[in-house]
Amino acid sequence: MEATAAMRQYCVASRMTIQVLLRSVRRMGLCALLLLSAYSGPSVAVEAGWDGPNNDPFGLQPKERNIARIKEIPIALPGEFVMDLHRASDFDKTNTYIADQLGKDDYDIALIPNSTLSVVKFPVPKGGWINFNDYLAILEQAPGVADAQPNFVRYTTVGQSPFSDPQASKQWFLQAINAERAWRINQDASSVVVAVIDDAIMVQHEDLQGNLWSNPGEIPGNRIDDDRNGYVDDINGWNFGANNNDPSPRGSGCIESGHGTHVAGAIGAVGGNGKGVTGVSPKVKIMALSAGRPDSKCGFDSAGILEAVRYAVDNGAKVINLSLGGPMGTRIAKQTYQYASDKNVLLVVAAGNDGLSNDVEDIPQGSEITLTALVRDNKVVHQALAPSYPAAFSRSIDGMLTVANMRADTQNSANLFLYRRDIPWDYVGVGVKVQGGKLVTKGFKKLSSGSWVVGSSYGARTVQIGTPGTDIFSTIPKPSGDGAASGYGMMTGTSMASPITAGAAALLWSSFPELSNVQIKQRLLASVKKNSDLSGKVGSAGQLDIYEALCGKQFSKRATGCDGNKPKSKPPQAAPPVSKPVPKPAPTPETKPKPAPEPKPKPKPTANDWLRGAEDPSEGSIEW
Repeated sequence: MEATAAMRQYCVASRMTIQVLLRSVRRMGLCALLLLSAYSGPSVAVEAGWDGPNNDPFGLQPKERNIARIKEIPIALPGEFVMDLHRASDFDKTNTYIADQLGKDDYDIALIPNSTLSVVKFPVPKGGWINFNDYLAILEQAPGVADAQPNFVRYTTVGQSPFSDPQASKQWFLQAINAERAWRINQDASSVVVAVIDDAIMVQHEDLQGNLWSNPGEIPGNRIDDDRNGYVDDINGWNFGANNNDPSPRGSGCIESGHGTHVAGAIGAVGGNGKGVTGVSPKVKIMALSAGRPDSKCGFDSAGILEAVRYAVDNGAKVINLSLGGPMGTRIAKQTYQYASDKNVLLVVAAGNDGLSNDVEDIPQGSEITLTALVRDNKVVHQALAPSYPAAFSRSIDGMLTVANMRADTQNSANLFLYRRDIPWDYVGVGVKVQGGKLVTKGFKKLSSGSWVVGSSYGARTVQIGTPGTDIFSTIPKPSGDGAASGYGMMTGTSMASPITAGAAALLWSSFPELSNVQIKQRLLASVKKNSDLSGKVGSAGQLDIYEALCGKQFSKRATGCDGNKPKSKPPQAAPPVSKPVPKPAPTPETKPKPAPEPKPKPKPTANDWLRGAEDPSEGSIEW
């Protein structure tokens, strides 16, 4: 695969100021190429239709699907790494060192704006593998590098449902979360910016346009980075996969993608405009951040997600919705999410759709993770991994809230249940370990009938709340000629439960702007409606109730109007000013430099040894 097919271009224009320039190099030409992308859907981790064309956008899954022969499963993009530098100013010496060690210059490297994160892509031979350990050793020993990891793939957390149902009355979830009663207290969350990080968001949609965030520091269409944040004309957000300012499916080259648009509508489709549907927050500001990559039908990986998180935090988002997940919780990723939490941003995350527990300790060196397989005629048709990240990070990141998917027996029913399918997992992997960018397993063993069932993921220590996410009616793009028209349809998954919760958080925060992100999370959890079906599965053992979060009598302070008093008339609050990017504090530099490696060195023990796995004596290294 040519490098240009897997990278996105950054061409430095002479009119751009030095504050705008990406500190990047493409050692193969004049334009800097930066691989920043994320994984899209419907994904490998879907609930039905596992043979769909978008299930493996990067083409990583092995051709061999016989359950008896599968020994390894790719989980990262070959040749691609994410590095965390001690300081952004270390970029040049890191790049020089890598070039000297390789003795050639056919790789790509770039620094993510306003951060210490950088992405490097090494050439991948025609066979699709590289010597993972040798490259990791070079990065670990490079001056200025604090940490390095593979560029792991990520998946949307949606199940496949048809987009054909035109009935907006099927927004049954609004009654289930007590939204209509809450709207009598507050409908206006226009002071709160909610960032949607997803495959693509149709900013041209008729039912989203009125609630889009607009960057106050940019002048539309002048092709100048007016606010000097590293992104030119980022009016409503940014497209990190295609490197342009159009975060819509059209801008990503994947009109058929509807996931992010559906998520955005569940949060904040415009209420009372006589069109389509309404979001949980009828008035809100949606920051559209696409990480879908044009060369993979809006597929995305961890690098693009992390850049989008930094952008959202540095440009004024208060809530970030992440309807995505995947295996491997790395230090670099956790530090990025912790950065958001420390900046008083609430991260709302989908738990996953695999019916597996996320309650596994952060993966230690050499430990096992859960791998399940659905088998038909001895062929694996679907597989799943647990725990899912970033969802499992909520155990230790105070400003993160992870959401399970609930269903109702009948629409508009007050009785909700944790979502499950009548599809049991058939096999579980044995001795599953991480080796390079792959999982390796000693084989699979048969599960007892019905012991693990496909459905919403859960975890009493890593999933905090249950929210409706089944048969959710919201906005979608409708293919029309070479573009897309405004449409509406159903989707199911924790991908839908998460934005409904994010919309509720925005509505709550607008009523109590003095509260912190952690206090908003705590108030949502303290006001849940207890549900026995969530006992032992979800930390709060309850389901979202936005009215109770506003007006619950257990709180010493309740929203204006909760006691039957007429709310005071006041003009709509303006959106808060966008905060300037805050550079990451530089840690104390090492006092003793690391020695340069010998030619083709054997990797020394490092904190990343758990990524390498056992060496293959026949090859001398692990091939990825």
